[in-house]
Amino acid sequence: MPVSSEIHINSADRKQVSLLRTILEHRQYILSNAFQEFLYKYAGTGIGLMWNVIHPIMMVIVFSFVFTTIMPARYNAGGVHDISFVLFLCSGLLPWLSFVDGLQRGTMTFIDSAGYLRKLAIPEEVFLAKTVVGSCILLAINIAVLVLAAFVLGFWPRWTWLLIPVVGAMMMLMAFGLGALFATVNVFTRDVSQIVMIVTQLWMWLTPIVYSSATMPEWLRSLQLANPIYPFIELFRDVFLFGSLGAPVLWLAALFWTCVTLLAGSMMLQRFRSELRDLL
Repeated sequence: MPVSSEIHINSADRKQVSLLRTILEHRQYILSNAFQEFLYKYAGTGIGLMWNVIHPIMMVIVFSFVFTTIMPARYNAGGVHDISFVLFLCSGLLPWLSFVDGLQRGTMTFIDSAGYLRKLAIPEEVFLAKTVVGSCILLAINIAVLVLAAFVLGFWPRWTWLLIPVVGAMMMLMAFGLGALFATVNVFTRDVSQIVMIVTQLWMWLTPIVYSSATMPEWLRSLQLANPIYPFIELFRDVFLFGSLGAPVLWLAALFWTCVTLLAGSMMLQRFRSELRDLL
């Protein structure tokens, strides 16, 4: 068979390979490079890798001081739950920061990896997956710090903590889907990354992270299911703080947003894949 025909067939077959299969085929490259980038994130500093742990720990310490000494506060839902406000705040904020890290860095992935994309025949989604895996490592560290803070504050494990990895995995898959969507558009319009940074700041305050959803007006609370990150934050708190499985509607909403964002990101990437490397 002529070489040109073989290349044509291989190219046609490749277009039919799913996003998931492509990532699985390159899993070793993704994992090894994600860990290397994470390890060398603070290369050249005195304590290197430990900065990844120190940042969330210092955040918890500051919150603990503020909300136990300066502004003593506890989360109390109708007398049913009486929980340290530090834990309430961190159980929403630390997962959120991990998600935003994956989203913002994912949006810049194709631009940041332009040199590799121009030279290597590696699918674009592999570089995005590598970035999101790095944010997953950050999420694991943040959850570990949250668990440590819970022990220090006298909060003991619940069996529902076993569901935390499930919620976290779905949330980071959503970050991957949104990252694929925005990273593709960002190649054509470089302002997208700046818009994402601004939107995430507003998004945080529109989501019950530093406050309880119970304090929201009823009409606004009913609209929260249209907020993609809302079911994940609520599920994190349900399984971690309250020992609850979470409402079925929250799981359905989380699954819905995960699937929708993955589908949207995949379609956008496939639609403009042939043009991306020419513009980088």
